[in-house]
Amino acid sequence: MGFCVKLRLLDLHGNLAKYKYGLCDKPFDGVFETDVTKVLSGELPGDTTMEEVINIINPCTGEGKQLRSAIQAFTAIYRHYRETNEYMVDGGYYS
Repeated sequence: MGFCVKLRLLDLHGNLAKYKYGLCDKPFDGVFETDVTKVLSGELPGDTTMEEVINIINPCTGEGKQLRSAIQAFTAIYRHYRETNEYMVDGGYYS
């Protein structure tokens, strides 16, 4: 069985991005904030926890304590930003 997370950029203040996210087969109701530039620049040390990188405002329906959905959404955002130097507006993670 595959794993699917969808996401959409809600707001961008400087480098702080707020995203809506959710599992593809569940309500699209999670919200988190992140600043990818702090990760890419090294401002956040390599041992920084994902809970510090991703500020969960409201976990999505079906999100577990490990925050897998939010982490996979962040991974998609991070990869897109690294390639384009822009935040992803709409997309997801599929495996």
